[in-house]
Amino acid sequence: VSLAGAATLRGGNSTAEAVLGSAGYCRALRELRCEMARLRNSTNGTAVVDTQYQGRLEAHKDLMSVWTTKYSTHVGYIKSCYGYTVGPTNLLPEHKARIKVNPRTIKTYHVNPGEEEDGICYAIKYIGTMEGKSTTECSAYPGFRQSNCPEQCPDTGGGNDDCQ
Repeated sequence: VSLAGAATLRGGNSTAEAVLGSAGYCRALRELRCEMARLRNSTNGTAVVDTQYQGRLEAHKDLMSVWTTKYSTHVGYIKSCYGYTVGPTNLLPEHKARIKVNPRTIKTYHVNPGEEEDGICYAIKYIGTMEGKSTTECSAYPGFRQSNCPEQCPDTGGGNDDCQ
């Protein structure tokens, strides 16, 4: 899964280019954590999430078809635990997905054929991070995120200290 794309965050921009399952993917997740830390610092720790906006995960119809058939539990997790709507769109090219956290926080990324599970797990991790729920267990799906989308990145031990 190539994470070529840009996410526009309130108070800044973040671009992640990587391949899931590789060191680049781990770098993209670290960059997301760093961006969130910078954003929290610039807003005095106030929430980034627009509680009046319902988030949305959308993907090209063929990719969404794979997600809703082979990874329906992952899709259900996103709907139930994050309150997001999930559906296809004709506005994205083949193999593309888009996460809309709010009108100003949008992440578009590419999912390589055969890496659809990595793509839906990236969405789960991205949404969890952006919504501030990355360490909270969802009562409707106990242990799901940890067992179905485990963190495959080595712990650098630096936390946000390795942010630039």
